[in-house]
Amino acid sequence: MIDLRDSYNRVFYYLRLSITDLCNFNCKYCIPDFNKSNDKSYLSLDEIFNLISAFSTLGISKIRLTGGEPTVRKDFLDIGRVISSFSSINSLVFTTNGYKLDKLAKYLKPSGFTGVNVSLDSLNKNKFFVITNKNYFDTVISGIFSCLDYGIDVKINVVLSNFFSFFDFENFYSLLKYKNLTIRFIDQMETLSVKRKDDFYFSSFYLISFLNRNGWIKDKIKDKISGPAVIFSNPNFLGKIGFISPYSNAFCKDCNRLRVSSFGDLFLCLFGGESYSLREFLDSSEKKNDLINFLLEKVKIKKKSHFLHDKNFGILKTFSYIGG
Repeated sequence: MIDLRDSYNRVFYYLRLSITDLCNFNCKYCIPDFNKSNDKSYLSLDEIFNLISAFSTLGISKIRLTGGEPTVRKDFLDIGRVISSFSSINSLVFTTNGYKLDKLAKYLKPSGFTGVNVSLDSLNKNKFFVITNKNYFDTVISGIFSCLDYGIDVKINVVLSNFFSFFDFENFYSLLKYKNLTIRFIDQMETLSVKRKDDFYFSSFYLISFLNRNGWIKDKIKDKISGPAVIFSNPNFLGKIGFISPYSNAFCKDCNRLRVSSFGDLFLCLFGGESYSLREFLDSSEKKNDLINFLLEKVKIKKKSHFLHDKNFGILKTFSYIGG
């Protein structure tokens, strides 16, 4: 099998595939000026099949569906079935705001899904509304617990935005005592439309220091399809805690993921300056070899790292376009 290997000898096993740029939430740090795309020409089921056929041949074994909010697509479960039909795909997960999880939970495993990441920045119901402009808190929590009941691996993603406080951390920390899930704290990243002032943001280093003082141990083993999170565990807790720190220099050296937008554009980096349309290769299964050669060629020009420290965000206006 030919693998996707760049000029820095990084091999790519993990594809993040956006299936829509629409979202029914309006989180202030993600889509500050909410608008809906006028272009509805998202990848079809047939195009997704042809896309995954090529990527799986090149060694991709983990797929994450993103958005926007991926569950707004009526064919969301069908997409799961199409992707999981490839035997080489052993991890199929998705990122969601959670509003539809309670209804979907029992169908996820039969549709091929193995896990879900839920974006949830506070367990305070009032703060949840302030951040999302939606009254879906109880629905989201119910959906998380339903997924756990049906044996779906659950991770909660918490962005360390200016809304986050240590009280939020304490609430999540208490939840982990009794629930077997992972809560990951993510340093907020800037985009062209969302800026941050460092003085107003909670530092993950403070939280890590707290864990070190309270018996938490950093997991040392990571498999080839793991994401960038550094994970901590404690024998007195069922759940785990993770941190994603994109401004760290170590963030890029183990990069194992590529991104494709809901319109079929390949992004070598979340904050890269270029994208490459794959659409011309996706209308026919007979173009698979052409697509494979195109992917092998493009991955060779992936840069060594992003340039966030230089305030260079590439062409990323909002995370809803590529899926974060």
